[in-house]
Amino acid sequence: EMGFFSPHSWWPLATAAAFSLTTLGLVFGRFMILMGLVAVIITTVGFLFEYYVGINRTQGHTLSALDAMGESATSTRKFLGE
Repeated sequence: EMGFFSPHSWWPLATAAAFSLTTLGLVFGRFMILMGLVAVIITTVGFLFEYYVGINRTQGHTLSALDAMGESATSTRKFLGE
């Protein structure tokens, strides 16, 4: 078992682009390094918390269970095979 890999995530591509921007900053100037580091932080956070939205925000409760608790999902999209 290798673990779970997201089959449809765009975050790895965005993270690679952010690292590329940071690397280009080494050649072209400090402002690009700063922009790249901000982009790396944003994409890393997005990558890490990609499945903590919508129905998974409440750790796997179904939409009907959320309604019964008086909460609403941040998205009606379903994740992780539901």
